[in-house]
Amino acid sequence: MDYAAYALERIYDESAETLDEGQAVLLEKARTQANIATEARPNSAEAHALLGLSYELAPGKACVHPGILALNRADQLLPRNPLITYHLATLALREGMVDDAHVLLRQITQSRHGGAASERARSLLAEIENRTGRGAGKPEAG
Repeated sequence: MDYAAYALERIYDESAETLDEGQAVLLEKARTQANIATEARPNSAEAHALLGLSYELAPGKACVHPGILALNRADQLLPRNPLITYHLATLALREGMVDDAHVLLRQITQSRHGGAASERARSLLAEIENRTGRGAGKPEAG
C-alpha cells in the first residue's frame, strides 16, 4: 500500500489534465496495489481512500462511479475525514452532481478540523458558486 500512496501522490502533485504514459503505468500499478489492500483489509479506510483516489486521477468518466463507491466506503470507515470528503466532492462534480459536491464542500469549510482540505474546498466551492450563481447568501438548490 505504501507504493500506491507514493505513486498516487506523485501523479496528484503533477496535476495535469491528461496522464502521460509513465503516469498511466504508475496509476495502474497503484490501483492494483490499492485493490489488493482493500481485499486484504476490507475495513481499512486508507486502502479504500487510495483506491478512490486512483479512480479520481484517471481521465474520463468511466472511473467516476467506482471512485465514488471506494470513497463512500472510506467515508463509512472514517466519517467526516476532510480529505476523503474533498475527493468525494471532486468526483461528484465530474459526475455532474453539483448539489452533492456543494454540500460536501460546505461540510469541509464549516468544520474546525478541515486542515489542508479546507483551503482547497473553499477554492472549489467559490468556483462552483461563481459558475452556478449560488453565493453564500443564496438558498441551496434542492
